[in-house]
Formats: sequence, C-alpha cells, structure tokens
Amino acid sequence: MSQSNSNKDLWEAISLAKHGVIEAHAGTGKTYTIVNMVLRMLESRMPHGRSGRPDLRNILLVTYTEKAAGELRLRIREGLEGQIAKIRTGKKADGDDLLEHLQRNLDNLEESWIGTIHSICQRVLKAYPFETQIPFVTEMVDDKQGLTIALRQAMREDWAKDQGLSEALQVLAEQGECFSEKEQGVIVNCAMTLMDPTAELVEIDGGDTRELLVECCETIANGKDNLQKEKPKLLASLARLVDVFDAVGNIENYDLDEKQIQKWKKRIEWAKECLVFGNLQKQLGTAIGLKKTGSKAKFPPVLTDLQAALKDVKEQPYFAIEAESAKKLLQLKYFIACESVKQISKRWLTEKSSKGLLSFNDLLSLAKTGVAGNATLRQAIREQFCYAVIDEFQDTSLLQWEFFKRAFFSNEGDAPTPASSLFLVGDP
Repeated sequence: MSQSNSNKDLWEAISLAKHGVIEAHAGTGKTYTIVNMVLRMLESRMPHGRSGRPDLRNILLVTYTEKAAGELRLRIREGLEGQIAKIRTGKKADGDDLLEHLQRNLDNLEESWIGTIHSICQRVLKAYPFETQIPFVTEMVDDKQGLTIALRQAMREDWAKDQGLSEALQVLAEQGECFSEKEQGVIVNCAMTLMDPTAELVEIDGGDTRELLVECCETIANGKDNLQKEKPKLLASLARLVDVFDAVGNIENYDLDEKQIQKWKKRIEWAKECLVFGNLQKQLGTAIGLKKTGSKAKFPPVLTDLQAALKDVKEQPYFAIEAESAKKLLQLKYFIACESVKQISKRWLTEKSSKGLLSFNDLLSLAKTGVAGNATLRQAIREQFCYAVIDEFQDTSLLQWEFFKRAFFSNEGDAPTPASSLFLVGDP
C-alpha cells in the first residue's frame, strides 16, 4: 500500500459491511489505510440494518502497543480536522449535518475505544463487572514480579516446612550446589506458563515426583560414600601415571606433535595437583580426556607404558560413580524446581484473589471467559461496536483471538443482534 492517489480507490473499495483481512508489510501505509477506513465509517451509514452514522465509540480499534495506539489516535484527530476544514471551505459537501457529526467525534475523541488488547479488555471488564465477575476494587500487577516475590517467600517459608524439599536442599548444600539467579528465573517463567490458560501442559504426578526426589537423594548420598571408597584407588592410579611420565623423561624428545605434548603436560599437571592436595578436582575428567575413547594420532611404542597408565586412570570406577551422582544431582534440582513451580503458582494466585489483584493475562482471561459464558455481554458488545479493527494481527495470541471470535461471531443460543464487521490487519 502507499499513500498515493492511485491507491485511494483501493482502500475506498474495501467493503465496510463484511468481515475483512488487510495484508501489508510494515511501512506500506497500513496506518494510513486504517485512518481513512475510520473516516469512511464515520461518514457512512451504519451497516447491518442499524440506523444513523456511527460514532467513534461504535468503532473498536486494537493496536499492539500503547505507542501505536497514541499514534493512531493522533492520526485520526488530524484526519477529522482535515475533513472538517474541507467542509468549512466548501471543498466537501456537508450532507445530512456531517460537519456537526464529525465535530462531535473530534470533541469526544478521548472517549474512543483505541488501545492495546489489554487496555480494551480492562475497559470491557470495568464496563460490565457483573457479566465478567470482576472485583469492584482491583489493582494491576505484574505476574512475573509477583511470582519472583512468591518464590523468595516460598524459599524462606514453604521449603523449610516441607520435609522432602528440606532434605533435598540439604543434599544440594552438601554438594556445594544452590539455585542460581538464572535458574530461579526459569522457575518463575515455568510458573507463568502453568498459569496461562492456553498453555498445553503435561501433568506430573506429585507422588511420583516425591518418590524420585527421595531416590535422587539416596543415590547422591550413596555416591558420596562410594566416592570416598574409590578415592584412594584413583589417587594411586594417578601416582603411577606421574611415575611413568617422570620415567619417560622429557616428553618433547619423542615423536609427538605439539598438540599431543601440551595435552600430556596438562594431564600430568592436574594429576600432580590432585596428589599434592589430596583433593580430586571436578575438572580432572576433562583434563585427562575421560570422554575420548582413542586418538588417531600415531603414538611411539616407547611410550606404551605411559598410555597404559593413562588407560588405567580412565577406567577407575570413581569417574562412573561421579557421573551418576552428577546426573542425579541435576535431576534433584529439576524435581525441586517442579515442586517450586506449583508452590509459587498457588501462593501467587491465592494472594491475587484475596487482594483483588489483576495482571495483564488476567484481563485477557477474564474478558475471554466473560464473552464465552455470558450471552448478555456478547450482545452488549455487538450492539455497541458495529466495526472492529485489529492491527498487527499476526502478533495476536490464541487467547486474544478467542476473545474477538466470541465477541464478534455468533455463538449457539445467542439472541438476534445486529452484526458487526471485523477487520484483521497484519503482515502477509
């Protein structure tokens, strides 16, 4: 689309008496087209058997952002001022008191229904509190912020009271583990998904989760004991590796490339550090190339004993026990996170209900539930709005579309109501 005169016939040809889809890329004149559609709507007779001309309060305009809503409102104001100026200068006919009609809409522009889906839903809820069952006194809150606070409260209060979680957290602490800020953020995001009525969730049985949590704790505890038993064997194997390496002499005197030489130096450096401090470093497995099964590089026969010593280190049971414990430790954090998601969701929902708090998602959910379950509300919306325009429709969520679909398309059992025209505007 463009704003040239050659495209004027295009937007004027759009039928206002039918539902429609308008596709256009960004920067091709979508806002221009919407504004001129609105001006046409205001100047035309209402469709679908209604009488008179529509006012701006009879036109629902939904945008994606508050900034876009403000720009659209400004452009409509300028459009109205332009049409009024044309009538006053004789460039446009003043048929059937059109000037008075346009001036009235210009004066009452702030009463127009132009805004984001959340602001529109909020106005619907406030206008029809009985039909939507919204509390008379409400306060807007942010779910993510509320769930973050709920998580902090749960960590201080709920986790300590829950024996299973308390024991699991003790096991984590003994392993030097905790939930990082990033991991806490994942818990909050999962809780937000759990509270989303459109999300497809897989139910996790609480009993099974608890049993697995206990199993993980037992495996980690047993693994800790077994690691202590296997530690002397691994240290002895590392000592043999260092002795063989020292007996070899200068590793650089052998037919090895520079990469192989550096790998061997790093292995022995880690082995010696473990022997000196008597403490096995977590990075030891990586340093000795534990996960590598072999090398295609040629190895001098004279270093066969060194290669055999390294193989003995890699085959020590310590590493298998350590890997299994690490796996169970990760599972343990996962199970704690699952329990936490359910806890903080319940805590936050309870607080919102008791204090009359609403989030943006609540606005959508309540509005959708209202139009889905209340024929009186659907009838009232259709009687008020003879037109509805949804901009940036490609970004509309399933929940948002359910609201529009229920509000502007007939549902079984609805009383006869004047039809409304719904226009969807977005990218191809």
